[in-house]
Amino acid sequence: MKKYFEIIGILAFALFSFYYTDKVTNIMNSKDPIMISINEYKSKYNNPCREGYITNEGVVLGKNGDEINVIESYSNMQGKVFDEDKLVFDKLICKVSLDTLDNDYIINVNPTKNVVNIFLKVENLEYINDILKVYSSKNAHIDLLVNGKLISENKEYFKELYNNGYTILYNGTNEKDYKLFYKTIKDIDNKVDIYYMSIGNEDLNIKSKAIRLKTSYYYSNNILLNTQKNLEKGSFIIFKENKNTLEESSSVINYIKAKKIDIIDLKESLK
Repeated sequence: MKKYFEIIGILAFALFSFYYTDKVTNIMNSKDPIMISINEYKSKYNNPCREGYITNEGVVLGKNGDEINVIESYSNMQGKVFDEDKLVFDKLICKVSLDTLDNDYIINVNPTKNVVNIFLKVENLEYINDILKVYSSKNAHIDLLVNGKLISENKEYFKELYNNGYTILYNGTNEKDYKLFYKTIKDIDNKVDIYYMSIGNEDLNIKSKAIRLKTSYYYSNNILLNTQKNLEKGSFIIFKENKNTLEESSSVINYIKAKKIDIIDLKESLK
């Protein structure tokens, strides 16, 4: 008897599938004004995946795209009128993305995002507050590179910065120091992603799962001139926490924004 009901269930499911497929086809082929509007919008909308690529130095991330889900969008508007805000989109995931990395170094985000990421290599906290104020006043973002010793000795200070939206990355080559960083940042937020920034040929041979980034753009002086010479969309730029960076930060931000490039949070760039 049990097997009999199983067979009935399978047949019922098959009939429903045929019915649903036929209904979807009829909707797709219908002259319903809403469906016509959705299909017209879909034919004009174009946001494909901008695929990334791999080089000898590391990975340039792709930029995910999306496309309109016609059936779900129609279901949202059925019985009403076409409404752009009710369109449903399916995500198009690139092959070279944050999810596909295997301890690879990210050397750029996708240039089509029209952004750069700026980092402050923090060493003694002497100028950090004033530099952060400059960036905040100009609606630009800057993230922080620290070592384990610095963050552990100033845990509450960096916890406040983290809670205010600053991404904190590890920079260094000492495994013991890295473990100190790891412990401290996890004390601040146990669910935080771990980021490691390599400068030039630096490398940290660790087993810990971390999102690894690499750049050769590290400036401790003449930061405006160096930015003007080497600015590229999607790049990572590091400035040393010192008086030079403080004095030139405003001009650097103005220059980058004049090029119509946004200075945003690292986590937003990596999406």
